[in-house]
Amino acid sequence: MAFECVRGRRARGVLTAVAHGLTSASLNLLLKVLLSTLRFPYLTLLQLSSSLLSALTLESLRRCGLVTLPPFGASPARAFAPVTLLSVLHSTLTLLSLRGLSLPTYVVFKRCLPLVTLALGAALLRGGRPTLGVVASVVVTTAGAVLAGIGDVTSDPVAYATGVLAVLVHGVFLVLIQRTCTDNLGGPLAAQYAISISASPLLLAYSLASQEAIHVWAFPGWHDGAVVAAFLGSAALAALLGLTTVACTAFNSAVTTSFVGVVKSVLTISVGMLVLRDPAAEPPSVLFLSGLALNTVGSIFYCVAKYWETRERRDYDELEEAPLSMALSPQGAGGGQEEDGSGGSGGGGKHVTEGQAGVAMEWPSGDKVDDGGGGGGGESAGAGVADDSGGGGGGAAARDDGAEQNMSRFLAVWRLLKVKRFQNHETLK
Repeated sequence: MAFECVRGRRARGVLTAVAHGLTSASLNLLLKVLLSTLRFPYLTLLQLSSSLLSALTLESLRRCGLVTLPPFGASPARAFAPVTLLSVLHSTLTLLSLRGLSLPTYVVFKRCLPLVTLALGAALLRGGRPTLGVVASVVVTTAGAVLAGIGDVTSDPVAYATGVLAVLVHGVFLVLIQRTCTDNLGGPLAAQYAISISASPLLLAYSLASQEAIHVWAFPGWHDGAVVAAFLGSAALAALLGLTTVACTAFNSAVTTSFVGVVKSVLTISVGMLVLRDPAAEPPSVLFLSGLALNTVGSIFYCVAKYWETRERRDYDELEEAPLSMALSPQGAGGGQEEDGSGGSGGGGKHVTEGQAGVAMEWPSGDKVDDGGGGGGGESAGAGVADDSGGGGGGAAARDDGAEQNMSRFLAVWRLLKVKRFQNHETLK
């Protein structure tokens, strides 16, 4: 898989976010042509086609040995059953809300998705709580969405209800995707494989119940090559969008995936106003432009907050690895051998080095906090006292080794506190 072949957590996160945004924007443009220009009304059939295409493609790649996937069975079906149901429910609610809401109003609902994923992630993910920068960016983005949608309201309560439910279900779907991909082996590719296979029978049953699978054969547009090309392209992009959504959520977070949608929406609207502007149409209102500006500012705030979190985590990782590499370095072992050759303190130097390595490796996990370092320090101190009584430099060497051991213990305790701090932010990222 291209995403999993990329080395580095940050590189995979950026790649999946960009791929998700480009795929979503391309699908929106093609769907606009298919639904508005070519008048294709059978959206459930489009969802079924994309699900079948994704399942058949991944199954073919698995059988050819090009990807490593566990065969589909009862275990992955149970593991991804809630995610599959939410995926189908979200698609259905989206279609129902689009029938009663205007597109700008629906976009306003979708821009509130970061707030939903943030709240649900803090409630459902284990030990996750957002940082102040992430909370501020989400609040600014939500305020911009509300401000942009004030002047575009309708009087259809059912459409509003389905729009709110669509956003809530989408938020739960993203949060469960993040937790499921973390708890289960296989990664986003295995998740998309299980979801597409499990969702296909449900979509087929829904298309039969709504009689779309029957009426679609009478659609006159099948004789037009543009309709066929747009339908196949939309199905392929929808299948790819499902994979990029899962991958972006797994490698980043549910909040990041929702913010990618906000950035995509802002860029699409901005390009549309500049390039596809209709001279006869009314200019956008001040409230709409103000809301768009707040969405942009909120997205920038989120990127800055994530950058500082990543930088702080990277600095901690480098500091966390430094004492262990120093304790296990050949230079430290050589120092012990030099002391061993100098006289009676050689055993003490060797034991202190092993004790320091024990503290550096054992302490952060909570095991043998006093055994590894304390035992080594005791033996080295004893050897140093004995050698010092007989004359020589063993006492000074033992004192230096004891100071190094105390510093190693201090760093181990400090790393424990830092690990606890980062674990509180790990699930929300």
